[in-house]
Order: sequence, then structure tokens, then C-alpha cells
Amino acid sequence: MIITREKALSTPQSMRHTVRRALRSSLLELSSGTKAELSDKLGISFPTVGKVLEQMKQEGEVTLLGLDESSGGRRANRYAFNPDYMLGLAVYYEKEQSVYTLFNWNGDLIER
Repeated sequence: MIITREKALSTPQSMRHTVRRALRSSLLELSSGTKAELSDKLGISFPTVGKVLEQMKQEGEVTLLGLDESSGGRRANRYAFNPDYMLGLAVYYEKEQSVYTLFNWNGDLIER
């Protein structure tokens, strides 16, 4: 079954998933960002970015780092991806021994 771009973005759920994935990638690439910075970078409306970021924050996927310095207006919230939101597990088996490594999204070792 082939899914076209138009079909993939045709439902609100698929669009939300696409926006979330784009935000996740941008936050990993930039290390942090404000709603305005992410909106400009991705070409997604400011309200949409804000709504999806708030959902991600409530679920623990992003964290609020604090407020940026004021540039004359309201100070912007700065968000960052929470590297411990999802963890990775690598397991290696060899004859009578098994070794595992647990790591976060930044690749930091949590347990071995």
C-alpha cells in the first residue's frame, strides 16, 4: 500500500503526528527553542506549535527551561527535548554471556 503525502497529512491525527515529529527533530538539532523560533524554522503556525509543545510538555517529552531575556515584549518560554523521555536498550549475546546497555536520547549511558 502506497501512502501519498496528501493522504498522510489528510487527518488531524496524522498532521499532529507530523508536527510533533518535526518539533522533536528541531529540538534535538537546536538543543532548545522558543515557540517563535520553532514556528519560523518549521514554517508551522505559532498557535499550532504552541498547542503541540504544550501537549508534549504535559506528557514529559519536552521540558520548560525558563524564560528568555526580554527583547521589549513578553519574555518567551524556552523549551528543550527531555532526553530521558524515551530510553534505548542494546543487548549483546555471546555464548554464555549477555551484555546490555541502557541509554537516553542523547546517547548518555544510564546503566550497563
